[in-house]
Amino acid sequence: ENSRYIISDITVSADGTWHSGKSTIENKPVLLFFKKNLHCDINGVFIYNAFGSKSEKVYIRVKGPVLKVERIEQDQFILDTDERIDIGQKEIVMDSGERLYIVIEKLKAWAVFTRQAMDDIRTRLDKTDNTYFWNNKPIRLIKEFPWFFG
Repeated sequence: ENSRYIISDITVSADGTWHSGKSTIENKPVLLFFKKNLHCDINGVFIYNAFGSKSEKVYIRVKGPVLKVERIEQDQFILDTDERIDIGQKEIVMDSGERLYIVIEKLKAWAVFTRQAMDDIRTRLDKTDNTYFWNNKPIRLIKEFPWFFG
C-alpha cells in the first residue's frame, strides 16, 4: 500500500481562515496548493498529495467555508483556486450576517463570497421588503450551516 491516511490538525474556521493547530496558515502558495488539491469521500474533506508512487490523504476539520468566490465574470463564479463555475441556476444562500455562499458539490462544502464578489453580484440581486432574490427565487437564509454535508 503506497497510500497514507492522516487526520491532521488543519482546521477551516467559520470565517474561512485556515489554521494548523493554533497558527493561521498565511503562506499563500501553501494555502493555494491545499485548496487546489481538496477532495472529499465518506470520511470528510481531505488534501490529496501525490509524490512519486506514494500518495496521502490529509483530512481537515471543516468548520467554515473551504473556498472563496473571488469575483464574478460574465456568467461564471471565479474561485480563489481560479476554478470557474457556471452560474446557471446555482443556488446562493445567506447567513444571518448577510454573507453569501454557494455549495461546492464535489467537496460537499461551501465557498463564501469575498467583498469583491459581493460588489460584483449586487446588481444581479433583487430585494423586496427584507428578502433578497437571485434568479427570481428567494435567497435562503441558513442560521446554522452544515459546513460539511457528506
